[in-house]
Amino acid sequence: MLCWDLQSRSIKRIYYDATEHLLGIVSARGNLRVFDCPDRMLVDKMVEAEKPGTFFELVIAPEVRQLPTFSLRRLRFSRRVRQDAE
Repeated sequence: MLCWDLQSRSIKRIYYDATEHLLGIVSARGNLRVFDCPDRMLVDKMVEAEKPGTFFELVIAPEVRQLPTFSLRRLRFSRRVRQDAE
């Protein structure tokens, strides 16, 4: 799993799992949102963007689907993110 710490007002950290095609976004408040995201190039562009939060909302959000809170894929991903943060 790849991880980037960002200097953003709205996004604290981004996780990307290339094998599962999952994007995890940790907000500045510490909330984790998980999305199906098959396009790694979009993730790279968000990391490099001047305003990653704006880039996500305008470019990525319309193209991806947020996983339901209690989906098995989301729960497994969330567990790995928590282990990474420790």
